[in-house]
Amino acid sequence: MLAMLENRREIVSARRPHGRLAMIATAWLVLGTSGPSPAQDTGTRIDRFRGAVSAIESEDARTARRVMITFGRCVARNRGRMAEAILAQPLFSDEQGGLARRSVGGEDGCLGYEGELRFSPTLLVGAMAEHFVLTRHRNDDLGPVAAIADAGLAELGLEPRSVHEDVALCIVRRDPAAARALLESRPASDREGEAVGRLVPSLGPCLPAGNEYRLNHAAVRSLAAVGLYRILTAIGRR
Repeated sequence: MLAMLENRREIVSARRPHGRLAMIATAWLVLGTSGPSPAQDTGTRIDRFRGAVSAIESEDARTARRVMITFGRCVARNRGRMAEAILAQPLFSDEQGGLARRSVGGEDGCLGYEGELRFSPTLLVGAMAEHFVLTRHRNDDLGPVAAIADAGLAELGLEPRSVHEDVALCIVRRDPAAARALLESRPASDREGEAVGRLVPSLGPCLPAGNEYRLNHAAVRSLAAVGLYRILTAIGRR
């Protein structure tokens, strides 16, 4: 079975002093504990990064996903080199998860309120890749992405190092426009659902035969983000 975003073992924790919000995201996104108060002047200065998560008024699953996308994009925007180092690791590997925990854990300027945000590194990776696709590669021509054959991946230095990478690189080559439309949609929205629906025909041929797969919208979004990020980055280096 392809274990996409269903691993509860690895949790990244970002903290702000005075108060606590725990938010755990796996494939089915469980949001827990009470929400924090907006950051106030309590004598401890909270320096927010641009695009930081603000105070959260709701604890439903949709809000949880949107908060995590905002947080991951903020990390990539303000800590670009660190984000690139995490994204360079084999997709959803122990190495990638470990580097994410060490790099993003602890107090973080992307958490713009007094509290704590916890979630799986797999969602963080997807959100960071989204940031680069939607900013650095926003106007890139997607034609070359669709034109890359399997053999062309090796020429770009993109040989898949895991089944997750294989699937990610496959689905975005089959329909790069649908993949980017997914990343441009609001997480947990009807538009996101429609974008995922456009990618569904590309999923089947990209999944290894003979197994059972459970992929929800968050998983498909992360795969699309990382697949586009890696290919567009490699093309840009040629």
